[in-house]
Amino acid sequence: MSPVGSSSSVAIDIDEEKDKYLLTVDLPGMEKNDLDISVTDGLLAISGEKKEEKKREEKNCIFSERRYGSFTRSIPLPKNINVDKLKARFDKGILSLEMPKDEKAAPKKIRFLQTPDFCPI
Repeated sequence: MSPVGSSSSVAIDIDEEKDKYLLTVDLPGMEKNDLDISVTDGLLAISGEKKEEKKREEKNCIFSERRYGSFTRSIPLPKNINVDKLKARFDKGILSLEMPKDEKAAPKKIRFLQTPDFCPI
């Protein structure tokens, strides 16, 4: 899975376990209500907006690297995800998404028979 589009301000990790994928996104300074998560045609979209805490006069700012504004990340999901059972959690600026694998979509192993006949899958 590789991201579609990119935003250097949104770091994403995806780990695979036996029965699920775990996606983790660092979103420091954001609130759960500022996020939108959707799945359309096998594409996971995460979007949101980090709002500036207060207005400040540019002439008083010596240096600033913090980013504000909106972002969108889209990630193609593996074919074996059960989209109906996705679970999201947001805690202390970290979005965690649990994506269970769908056993029906898992690859099936094909057995060979000793005879030249075709074998059932």
